[in-house]
Amino acid sequence: MTGEIIKEIRTAETEAEEMLKGAQAEARRILEDARTKGEALLAEAQRQARVEAEELIEAAVKKAEAEVIPIRREREQEIQKLKEAAASKMAAAVAMISERIVKSDGNS
Repeated sequence: MTGEIIKEIRTAETEAEEMLKGAQAEARRILEDARTKGEALLAEAQRQARVEAEELIEAAVKKAEAEVIPIRREREQEIQKLKEAAASKMAAAVAMISERIVKSDGNS
């Protein structure tokens, strides 16, 4: 009877060791799956972040370009007005300089 009890204990110990090894293997598999899924989630989050960042940058560039166009037109109009004003005064300036050069008062 004692031999039978010892045999049952050893069988129980063997089964317990196998269960422990199985549980450890399952734990490793679960950890590896979690790590793999975590890496996949991280990669997807990074990809989405890049896409969103590119979209935000593109939207900001378009907005800036839209804001620049009227400002550029205003500045071009101002430049044109200044050129016209300078051109209209150029004739008077040339005439004044010519008049001073032509005058023979001794100060030329």
